[in-house]
Amino acid sequence: MLFAMHIFVNVVQLQGWAEGNLMLLAGTAWYVFISIWDVGLILNLRFFREIASWKRTIPWLMTFLFACYFYVGVFAEIHKIMQGETWKDSTQEIYFAYILWLNTPTAIISTIYLIMLPFKTHDLSITH
Repeated sequence: MLFAMHIFVNVVQLQGWAEGNLMLLAGTAWYVFISIWDVGLILNLRFFREIASWKRTIPWLMTFLFACYFYVGVFAEIHKIMQGETWKDSTQEIYFAYILWLNTPTAIISTIYLIMLPFKTHDLSITH
């Protein structure tokens, strides 16, 4: 369902990734990559278990940075609204809120990876 939402927004609403916008294409590539890694982790697939630990940890670190960006942005928007401002006060705020909306499916999938990797592997263990 999240994948369908992501594709619908990029193909229909943005008319084909805004006619080839590299940021949007990179966002879709990251979404597909992290989704595949989530499936490998959740289903405990053999090929995923055999990958070197550092190759699972690097995407985890990238996902951590992305999640920090996303959730700080969401909390900033909530804070603004609680202060009586809106996300429509300037062009920059509209753009930022829209980017957050576009990244919502990716944030959900990334959060799953952030949570599941430490539980399914010992990649982040200090004593390992």
